[in-house]
Amino acid sequence: MCASRRWFWVACGFESSLLILAVIIGRLIRQPVLANLHWNSAAALLGIIASLPPLFLFVRSLKATWRPLIEVRQLLERTLGASFRNFSIIQLAMVSALAGVSEEVLFRVVVQKTVEQHFGPAAGLICASVLFGLVHLLTWTYGVITAIAGLYLGALWLVSGNLLAPILAHACYDFLALIWFLKVHKAGSATPHDPKITNL
Repeated sequence: MCASRRWFWVACGFESSLLILAVIIGRLIRQPVLANLHWNSAAALLGIIASLPPLFLFVRSLKATWRPLIEVRQLLERTLGASFRNFSIIQLAMVSALAGVSEEVLFRVVVQKTVEQHFGPAAGLICASVLFGLVHLLTWTYGVITAIAGLYLGALWLVSGNLLAPILAHACYDFLALIWFLKVHKAGSATPHDPKITNL
């Protein structure tokens, strides 16, 4: 099996395991994980549109000269760049869809809603967002960025009342950001402040 295909199955397996974990925890705490997920064209449109502001910020960050953002960009190059660069568009779409579903079910329903039921919406939103940042704590900057993303997605769920909106926002953002970073931006766009990274 070639390295690209192996990394694809590793990524799919990891995201699928998060969904399985969410379902198991949901059953243990009697939290139905899909109760707030239903098809609604307005929620779907909201989710798709909501993916665009963070995508814009991501694209802008790739040109930033602020050292913490340069470190994040280098981190992405060493990880995503090395592992995902040869993924096809379909493979990127599949990984993004799995990430959107599994991570939103886990953090929005299992964490945010459970905490909300005991301590209120604000506590649920903050707790889920902080945890979302902590599990992405590859650097302090990246952890803070993902925590803010968690706040954004959690607020989107509170506004819409439908898990479909944050799932689509998350999945669409991941897909478009991966395409931009891997297929458009590429490592060759490095600046004098950002020396080109050699794939590991």
